[in-house]
Amino acid sequence: MAKLSKGLIEVFHGDGRGKTSAAVGTAARAAGHGLKVALVQFLKGGEFTGEVTALKKLGVEVHQLGPNGPSRSFDRQVREGIRRVISKYFRYHESDIERSAEGLKLAARMLSSGEYDLVILDEVDTALKFKHFRTDDLANALKRKHERTEVILTGFKPPQKILRMADLITDMKKVRHPYDKGILARWGIDY
Repeated sequence: MAKLSKGLIEVFHGDGRGKTSAAVGTAARAAGHGLKVALVQFLKGGEFTGEVTALKKLGVEVHQLGPNGPSRSFDRQVREGIRRVISKYFRYHESDIERSAEGLKLAARMLSSGEYDLVILDEVDTALKFKHFRTDDLANALKRKHERTEVILTGFKPPQKILRMADLITDMKKVRHPYDKGILARWGIDY
């Protein structure tokens, strides 16, 4: 049974860096206090990120619903600054849409079960943007969440319907970003 007295709906969105990082930080804090935490990553896969490795060590349940994703060769290529590898690995296909839809069903079960203290739906807003499922389906999952389960949604621009349901909204706004200088995501810092 969830241990929190009241679970809220949090949204971390915007064009700035740090949405997943903030959610992962919250997951680490919750796991450190013995809470049951799950991370559901839409459109991400391959277990190549430091946050997935760290969270698993903390006992966080991780479900990645994207393509198998980058490998060690991706790691090397990013460090060498080869942009084309990113588009190769992060295109969305029919199978991604199916995985996202199944992921939302999984998330809905987790949210309503009362077993989890915190469930993170990472890049769920992005899956919505690409029409991998309907806004109403996500809204219904949020309406049915257990009263003691906290949920964090991340992505770029959630629909107003989802924002209206949120208890906390953080807009991460880009002021300056290394990408603007041609600096790609860096191993150990950005993933």
